[in-house]
Amino acid sequence: MSELAKIQVLQGPDLQREVARSKVYRYTLNSAALWILAGFAGICVVLGALSYFFASAPWSLVGLGVFGGLGAIFGITITYWYHVGEKMVVATNKEALMVGDMDKMWSFRWELLDAESIGLKDMAVTRASGRLMIKAGGQTVPLLLYSPFAHIDDAQGFMATVLEKVQAP
Repeated sequence: MSELAKIQVLQGPDLQREVARSKVYRYTLNSAALWILAGFAGICVVLGALSYFFASAPWSLVGLGVFGGLGAIFGITITYWYHVGEKMVVATNKEALMVGDMDKMWSFRWELLDAESIGLKDMAVTRASGRLMIKAGGQTVPLLLYSPFAHIDDAQGFMATVLEKVQAP
């Protein structure tokens, strides 16, 4: 079996069938951190509006642009992390590791993965976040383990499964 044949993109009924027979790890949002970001976004929007209405002509536009832009960036960040928490999943079964959301998911067969291809050798881990980069068959798929805004449920159980299944190089 070729390397590309061991990688699939699952959608629709195939995805539902594979997820139903797999151990699914969902993401849990850190709602306190997201509420803090929402507070900063609100403050930025209010400051932008105040600077627009009460500052002199050139500074009103600068204040609106800076504070409005920061508010928009915070809002986009909140939206992204809600998407991660609501839709993104990681699933494992005896044949494959699956990464994605409930609309489209990458499926990597275990025999294709080793410690290097799953990103364990160059894993990006800090106190703030942990991320694996799965590289197989010419594809690179990020796998978030934890961040200040979301973390995978039962991360220890997930990593135990991965370490048990991956092959040594």
